[in-house]
Formats: sequence, C-alpha cells, structure tokens
Amino acid sequence: MKNPINIVWLKRDIRLVDHEPLFSAALQGKVVLLYVVETDYWKLPDASRRHWHFIHDCLTDLQRDLSAMGSQLVIRVGDVVKVLEDFRTRFGQIVLWSHEET
Repeated sequence: MKNPINIVWLKRDIRLVDHEPLFSAALQGKVVLLYVVETDYWKLPDASRRHWHFIHDCLTDLQRDLSAMGSQLVIRVGDVVKVLEDFRTRFGQIVLWSHEET
C-alpha cells in the first residue's frame, strides 16, 4: 500500500513560516498545499472584494515562494468536500492537515 498523501488545507493562514499543520505534515512525508476557493463563501454578505484581493495577493506570493523552492500550490474552485473527495479518489489515502477554525 502507498503512503498517504498529506494535504495541508490552507484557509486563512496562507504562509509557510510558523505554520504548525504544514510542519507536522512535512514530518510525515509528501505534502500537497491546497487552497480551495469556496464560491459559496464568497457569496456571503460579509465577504468583500477587498478581502478577495488580499487573499489573491497572498496566494500569488505563496506560489512565487514555492516555485523558488521547486514546489507548487494547488488551487481548486468549488465545494471543499468535493475537492477533497476528488483527491481521495485520484490518490487513495489522504491525511488532511489544517488549522482549527472556531
């Protein structure tokens, strides 16, 4: 059986430094950094264009930093459950890492 793929789901903490889930996942093996643009979230009344531009800029910076290290950020659009199910279907066993949200 293959080793599971460790997926670090980036939500609001879009950085490489001092990122506990990323550190823990990296100790376990191969890591995929994932950001999901959840369209339903961006339809909420408290979501703003300014917030999206900030997220976009952070993702752009992160992708640049990862490229310099020979890695990449995976960005998907849609329902996060469906996105994760697609990963599980394609790669078999996955382990999901992320910060806990309140």
